[in-house]
Amino acid sequence: MQLSPALVQQLVENQAKELAIRSEEIALRAKETDAGHRFAEKALDAQVKDRHEIREEQKRGRRDRLYFLGFAAAVVITFLVYLLHTGKDAFAQEVLKALIFLLSGGTGGYFAGKHQGRKQEAAGE
Repeated sequence: MQLSPALVQQLVENQAKELAIRSEEIALRAKETDAGHRFAEKALDAQVKDRHEIREEQKRGRRDRLYFLGFAAAVVITFLVYLLHTGKDAFAQEVLKALIFLLSGGTGGYFAGKHQGRKQEAAGE
């Protein structure tokens, strides 16, 4: 089969057009990849910022709870010292017993609830 010069010229032009189209597609894919990369970087930066803010909020919450606990302990100790100083030893002893009972019950209940929550989380997964 003999190819005419016009047919050969047409094949060369078609291949040139296909190569041009492929190079445009490659350039478009490169732009899409760059855009995806920039979006991913921005998303990661936002996630880092959010996690930092969450950690700071948790730190402030822990600090505030510790300040409150220290203040409450100081008030209770001051009250007990006052009772002992005024000669009400029996009442101070009863207050101390009640505090120990309440704190042990509260602590036990807190950790029991925490354990129950973990069991429910494990069962839910």
